Amino acid sequence: MASRYGGKIVTDGLVLCLDAHDAKSYAGEPVTNLAASAGYPNFSNWVAEGTAEKISAGYNFQGQPVYKCNTSVGLSYQGIWRTITGLRTAASGGSVTVSVWVKNPNSTSYNFYAYIGHDFSSTRTLEANSDWQRIEWTVLESSMANDYVEYRPYTNTSGVYIHMTMPQVEVKTYATPWVDGSRSATNGWVDRSGNSNSGTLTNMAGTGTSHYRDGQVIMPIANSYLDFDGTNDELRLTSYNDLRFGDSSYSDNFSIEVWFKLDTIARSPLYDYYRYGLQVASDGTIGLWYNGNGGTWGGSGYGGSISAGVWYHGLGVHSEGNHDTVYLNGTAVSTDSTPVDIGSSTYPWSSYPYVGHTDHVGGVFTNGQIAVVRVYNKALTAAEVLSNYNATKGRFS
Repeated sequence: MASRYGGKIVTDGLVLCLDAHDAKSYAGEPVTNLAASAGYPNFSNWVAEGTAEKISAGYNFQGQPVYKCNTSVGLSYQGIWRTITGLRTAASGGSVTVSVWVKNPNSTSYNFYAYIGHDFSSTRTLEANSDWQRIEWTVLESSMANDYVEYRPYTNTSGVYIHMTMPQVEVKTYATPWVDGSRSATNGWVDRSGNSNSGTLTNMAGTGTSHYRDGQVIMPIANSYLDFDGTNDELRLTSYNDLRFGDSSYSDNFSIEVWFKLDTIARSPLYDYYRYGLQVASDGTIGLWYNGNGGTWGGSGYGGSISAGVWYHGLGVHSEGNHDTVYLNGTAVSTDSTPVDIGSSTYPWSSYPYVGHTDHVGGVFTNGQIAVVRVYNKALTAAEVLSNYNATKGRFS
């Protein structure tokens, strides 16, 4: 897996790979597309008002049918509409966000409008010959008079169309990746290592910012992360046998890698599986810890200096009987030449591994963003650590 940033992701020994930029790993937060749940997942059964036009384009985009649409000639306020029954009730006291994928194949730029509950939303300009893009609008439920949603591709010319697909109506202040119905929290972050160590999103409101699926990736890159509120948000892995290092026939060596950004500097469990983990301490240092043979606590010590609001690449390496090293942005910040033997610890395994939470020694939650989590059943070399860092650092600069 090479990268234009100058490195290559190490795949040897990879037993867990969660990546919020990979649409096959992170499909999006739990949400309901109210247009789909009301029976209107695409434009085949939306109404063309007046002389507005809605014609099948005869091809698909991202697996969904495309329609050629425009408003009534001379009447920008007559477009393509549906009533989403129960919309205001579902959004009571909150916000509604509508979005749609559009393409302007014409040599002239055109305006695109939306009406949400008869609340006019601001214009979007579609540049000439523009490729597919997702546009969105957000309104307060209190400003809506009814459950009416309308898209208005205003070409003002019969036979001239904007291509449209995948309408989404959701009770949020931002748009999430399109879904034909509802997207649950189960397997909310899917393991791409091939070991099915996927996770369930628990108590998570979402990323807190607009993002969308574009082909096989989640865009924009700057918003490709999960946001943890520091109170009760977590990702819980429900399959984890490949992650039980030091237990029975499993490896005694391991490496934990996380891309993260903290909102506040406090104890922050980045990855935790009861007997080992990677975390930021309350003083802003980062370290690897584990519960070793006979219940002895050990680790690399802590090092580095982490500030709030900055993306970091943290990676802890445990090499049984050799050394422990913790890296920050590809550079070693802490080394222990006599690590504790994790061996056949008498301490039991926790029920689940967690991202953003530890359930032992008191429940502690991370307040910040996590974009990538990788775990290896081997001790990565310094060169491999640097390669992983270089492969992805461009996403976080």
